[in-house]
Formats: sequence, structure tokens, C-alpha cells
Amino acid sequence: MKTLCECFLTFVGRACLALIFVVTAVKDIRDADSNEKMIKGLFQGPKAVVQAPDVAIPVLRWSAITFRLVGAVLLVVGLWARLGSLLLILFLFPATVLVHTFWNEPSQLTNFLLNLAIFGGLLLVLARGPGMCSIDHWRTAKKKEPE
Repeated sequence: MKTLCECFLTFVGRACLALIFVVTAVKDIRDADSNEKMIKGLFQGPKAVVQAPDVAIPVLRWSAITFRLVGAVLLVVGLWARLGSLLLILFLFPATVLVHTFWNEPSQLTNFLLNLAIFGGLLLVLARGPGMCSIDHWRTAKKKEPE
């Protein structure tokens, strides 16, 4: 029973971690104008840490969407889940630091901390693997079986 419960809970945990990335990526695909405007504000505005030319904005936009969708799918199904977790971390860390600047806007502290909690969950998957209910676990177990 413990194995079945652990299997189910690790799958649900990975799915919960991935859900926010899928939802926001789909939202950004559907609302391209708003998403590009936000990215321009981050990389071309007067407060931008790094200035990016206009041609880089669609590349940044689609890179962020791709990292989120691919990372989330890999994480949920548990196929190369560590890679999926890494892709999501590579998106989440700069996005959190650039968007949720609580040191300039105290109202962003909660969003910053929520992202930090998600970051922690992704680090756990990166360090410990996806758990029992995953393709990664099944492939590893299959390799260990004597023929």
C-alpha cells in the first residue's frame, strides 16, 4: 500500500508543480501582444538590467514558452524529469528575479516567495528524481532486472 500511495503522491506532486507552467505558457501563446509588451518592458525599459534589441523579443518570448511547455510535460510524465525540472528552473529563476522585484515593490514579496517555493520543489525533483510513478523509474527498474 505504501508503494501505491507513494507512486500516486509523487505523480500528483509533479503534476501540481508543472500545472502553473502549462497554464502560463498557454496564456502567453494566446495573448501574444500583452506578453511581448511585458518582455519589452523588462528588456527595453528604462529599468531594464539587460537591454535587448527588438529582434530578440520574439526569441525570448518563444524560448520562455518552450522551456515551460517542454519542461512541464517531461516533469509530469516522468520522462527525463530531471531535464524537465532543469528547464523549468532555467525559466523560473531569471523570471522571478526580473519580474517579482520585491526590493523595489514590496507588494511583489508574496509572488517572489511563491516562486521560491516552486523553485524548491523543482530542486527536489532535480536532486532526487521523479519518484516511482514515472517513465524514468520504470526504465531504470527494467535495466536492473536480470534477463
